[in-house]
Amino acid sequence: MRTAASARDTSAFVLERITAGTRLRREHDDIVRTALAAYAAAGRQAGQPGEDEGKWVHNSHRATWVREDCVVKVARSPYGETALRRDLEARGRIHAQAPWSAWRQLVPRTLAEHATGGRFAVVEERLPGLPLSDLMDDVSLMARVRGRLADLREATSHDVAADDMVSTWFLDPGATVAALLRRHGHRRAAAAVAQWASDVAGSLRGTTCRVALVHGDLWPGNVLLGSRGRLGVIDWDQASFHDAALHDALHLTLHPLRTERRVDLGLLIRSLIVSRDDDPVLSAALARTEVGKFLHDTGITERDALVWYWLRHVDRMTREPGHATNPRWISNNVVAVATTIHQGRRTT
Repeated sequence: MRTAASARDTSAFVLERITAGTRLRREHDDIVRTALAAYAAAGRQAGQPGEDEGKWVHNSHRATWVREDCVVKVARSPYGETALRRDLEARGRIHAQAPWSAWRQLVPRTLAEHATGGRFAVVEERLPGLPLSDLMDDVSLMARVRGRLADLREATSHDVAADDMVSTWFLDPGATVAALLRRHGHRRAAAAVAQWASDVAGSLRGTTCRVALVHGDLWPGNVLLGSRGRLGVIDWDQASFHDAALHDALHLTLHPLRTERRVDLGLLIRSLIVSRDDDPVLSAALARTEVGKFLHDTGITERDALVWYWLRHVDRMTREPGHATNPRWISNNVVAVATTIHQGRRTT
């Protein structure tokens, strides 16, 4: 059932796409000026960026100027600035604190930060290597990378009282996703998600969980592979220093499968919950995550681990402008799994 609120969301989403091109052309010169000023603040000098002066990569919230000697990131929106500041803070914390020393050589250092004309930019070290998104068909290579990252996560692992974390892990994101479902007319599914979050939170109260430094968006494009197997990990704006390692393990393995099948992540999660045993490829992918290793750390079932990963992902994406007003994204990534949770509760 469509509601007035969901109709307004759809209109806003369409209008945003229509105006995006015009806005990009208008702000280009401003972004270039900011990038040059930030580059100078890092002690570098350059002429006007051209084809021989690195390359530009744009998304909805950030423009990235990739040079041989560094990477300059310029916010294009308030959300983009918030993300850049989170990334800056997380990388600074990793480099400053001894407990995270195992990650230091993998994480780019900040060379400068700069704000001018209401626009924020960060200059960071450029790590060598190619993104794993160009190499993820190499099964043995991906296995070695997962093993190396697992070793690093273990180096930052520590125990926390679950009572201190259940709101952050379950109750707050459960409330956010439930509110989005209600807004789009899915009240029963919303209630099921909120109840699931409450049930899992309740089951963990009074326990101790093993957690680690978690990147939060560990898809292959954010992992670089250099010579002699050297790794680099970029874009830390979704990092958490006290979270379940299963999130990174699942994302690094399932994101390539989502790309290969050209399906939204929510549809893939629904298949893992409902019909994974009928799909050998899905079963093999889940086995590669070795998610069973992480279940003991948190004391939850495999199905709940998959729902938790989905809940964290949707909560994060909902906070990024554009997704919560995109009807297709909501249908395939939110409603698809939420209705499965609701149906599962009715049959138990």
